[in-house]
Amino acid sequence: MGTMNMMKINNVVFTSLSFLFLVLLLLLLLQNPTRVSAKEPKQASSPPRGWNSYDSFSWTISQEEFLQSAEIISERLLPHKYKYVVVDYLWYRRKVKGAYTDSLGFDVIDEWGRMAPDPERWPSSEGGRGFTEVAKKVHRMGLKFGIHVMRGISTQAVNANTPILDINTGRAYEEFGRKWNAKDIGIKERACAWMPHGFMSVDTKLGAGRAFLRSLYEQYAEWGVDFVKHDCVFGDDLDINEITYVSEVLKQLDRPILYSLSPGTGVTPSMAKDVSGLVNMYRITGDDWDTWGDVAAHFNITRDFSTANMIGAKGLMGKSWPDLDMLPLGWLTDPGSNEGPHRTSMLLPDEQRTQMTLWSMAKSPLMFGGDVRKLDGATYNLLTNPTLLEINSFSLNNMEFPYITSTNNFKSLDSQSGRYLTDVSTSDTHVLSLTSCTNSKAIGWSIKTVDQDLEQICWKEHLGSKHQKPFCLYKKEPQFSSDEWMSHKQQYQGKLQLFATDRMDFCLGGSPNQKLTSKELKSGAFVPCRWHTNQMWELSVNGTLANSYSGRCATVNSIKAEVRPGGTRSWIATGRKGEIYVAFFNLNPERTVISAKISDMAKVLPGKHFNGNSCQCREVWSGKDIRVRKQTISRGVKARGCALFVLKCK
Repeated sequence: MGTMNMMKINNVVFTSLSFLFLVLLLLLLLQNPTRVSAKEPKQASSPPRGWNSYDSFSWTISQEEFLQSAEIISERLLPHKYKYVVVDYLWYRRKVKGAYTDSLGFDVIDEWGRMAPDPERWPSSEGGRGFTEVAKKVHRMGLKFGIHVMRGISTQAVNANTPILDINTGRAYEEFGRKWNAKDIGIKERACAWMPHGFMSVDTKLGAGRAFLRSLYEQYAEWGVDFVKHDCVFGDDLDINEITYVSEVLKQLDRPILYSLSPGTGVTPSMAKDVSGLVNMYRITGDDWDTWGDVAAHFNITRDFSTANMIGAKGLMGKSWPDLDMLPLGWLTDPGSNEGPHRTSMLLPDEQRTQMTLWSMAKSPLMFGGDVRKLDGATYNLLTNPTLLEINSFSLNNMEFPYITSTNNFKSLDSQSGRYLTDVSTSDTHVLSLTSCTNSKAIGWSIKTVDQDLEQICWKEHLGSKHQKPFCLYKKEPQFSSDEWMSHKQQYQGKLQLFATDRMDFCLGGSPNQKLTSKELKSGAFVPCRWHTNQMWELSVNGTLANSYSGRCATVNSIKAEVRPGGTRSWIATGRKGEIYVAFFNLNPERTVISAKISDMAKVLPGKHFNGNSCQCREVWSGKDIRVRKQTISRGVKARGCALFVLKCK
């Protein structure tokens, strides 16, 4: 954030009635389910530690509703260091019949093709003032102000062929003796996969493309924006060129702006390493809603990112943080609804504590996506729990802790780690994913002839087992009518479409066509075929298979797919005053006793040598002191619940 000293963002509030908090940040977004995140600032643009946020999918929020929510946050949550309020997506979409997430022609744009707030919902934006007045009011409340933005340029601006603003002259951008317009910079074949009629990438190799992006972010700074959530540029929709250039622009601005990426489908630690140094936070999961499946889906990916040392890695003028998405708590809307909020979260109290505890131990930004105007006591107490905010903001050495045991007639699966889980069955399965085309693991595709008229593209013959069939996809070159060929031949010539079966009506896509929830998270999906770069592939002579939309290459792994009804997990971290935080998570459908030895904790914590007999232990959710017996802490944990311990050892 500019010259501000920030370590990390954690608590944000998004409002559409959504808010995003950090240990010094608080954001209001207008669209998603309840979320919260907390972390502390250390360097410019790093999400500050202790930031939280609120989010809801009701994009119809008005200026009046937004400011009402911001005032409540200022009065009730600011003492807890929730500092940012962020307006989520579609603030530029008119609220009229026929308008929806991917509708075309209902957006408000200025003469330069830039999005402007809908004046019917945001009356202070009249006269080209944008969010200036709203940001001023938010700042007077002691809060920071943020907005959600989309990739590149809108289809509406390209269709209108609006001129490009040169911020240096205040006139239309000119280069090579001519003026440049929206149609010159928009890349139609790189439309946003989940909003194809809404936005497309711009060509950052062109001076005009860079001038357009600069005009956007200069305008956001003029409005008083402190936080930008940049959507449809990450995960399977990765646009590294746009992310890189936007990051450069933000470094040069006179005011600090935190930089967040979304969505998070198909994200791996390897991909995140390409962007983490350019941003302050980035989504690593699909949209998170209020189901137990969504909560449970976060455990593996969170473990992978902590193992890869991505928590608090170097970021834009500070640090960066993996974002687990919203906390769907309190008063919500249904997914995809334009109206609301109108219902309470479907997560049970124990499930809510599990989610909030995992997010805090993993130091994810804490975003609350519910309506703060109807914030009930239980939700308020959970969001402002001092121990969780302390962990989320200031803890170190955060990681999954493998040395636990559990008892409930469970069978030990791993005698070395000592973890006990419910029965697990396994089966061989292929996992198709995307990776950098320079990665040697992307090499291994070849053509196999099926018959005279049909060919397949197959991955390396046998994936770990000579008895396992190779992974193959049917291929064909795109077939166009004469009119289609004239418009598409340049970008699709030499490209292939790939199919799971010889029916050839469902094509492999390189990115999702809609935002996916965590439980649906996947890289490559077979969807009805259409002429879109997302479904076009190119087989290179070196054996790589590149997707024309993302520029990333397909790779295949064979894994033992574990099918388990539950399990037990644990996380560990250290506090700034020498505390040790240990969380037990019971993913099973019945109560389970989970245990951990003090001596095993020393194995994963650098420089820690202590005797369990010298440890004092308190369990946070019960508020009870726990005796350390035989160098072990043990606790019965409810189904889908958790226990959180604070240990102080001499």
